[in-house]
Amino acid sequence: MEKNKYTILAIDDEKLIRDLISDLLQHYGYNAVTASSGTEAIALIKNSHFDVILCDISMPGQTGFEVFDEVKKIAPEAKFIFVSAFDNQENINKGMSMGAKAFIGKPFSPDELLDVLENILKN
Repeated sequence: MEKNKYTILAIDDEKLIRDLISDLLQHYGYNAVTASSGTEAIALIKNSHFDVILCDISMPGQTGFEVFDEVKKIAPEAKFIFVSAFDNQENINKGMSMGAKAFIGKPFSPDELLDVLENILKN
């Protein structure tokens, strides 16, 4: 799989998490862009194409679920993955029933994130 043709957006209010995800993705050949809020992410999505969007659930301002609803209106083709420390069954069920392709609990290993990404991009 030619990873450098894929652009991934990581949305998380925690700078450390954004930087870790971005560094990991870039190290493995993906194009990575980050946003610190739903508002920032929506502005980016309106002006750029993203193959996959990774989004935290618990953020100030807008929840990840609210961001998902907006994204689906402007970029319905984007594949969406929720990434959250709040990986209880209720949140997982809600995210998946909304149409997310995956739900990754924090903390996660680099291999876990990369495996999920590769599986989603193959299909």
